[in-house]
Amino acid sequence: MNPLNVIQDSLYFFRRQLVSILVVNAN
Repeated sequence: MNPLNVIQDSLYFFRRQLVSILVVNAN
């Protein structure tokens, strides 16, 4: 597996977690 792909996947997951946290806090 490509290390860059692993980094991108983790960043994508982290960004989604941040967005969901912000959405919960906004409500």
